[in-house]
Amino acid sequence: MSDVFMVCLCVLGIAFVAELVMMTVGGLNPWILVIIVVLAVPASILLVRWKNRRE
Repeated sequence: MSDVFMVCLCVLGIAFVAELVMMTVGGLNPWILVIIVVLAVPASILLVRWKNRRE
């Protein structure tokens, strides 16, 4: 799989889980979701690099 696709997939998954948590808790600031997604991008890039190094 393409590295860009893997990063996008990881970020989308993290955003989806964060959105589900925010919907169940309720009343949270939507900027929290933005911060989580922004932090998920470098984390996903590092995860994909680590995966490629292991192969």
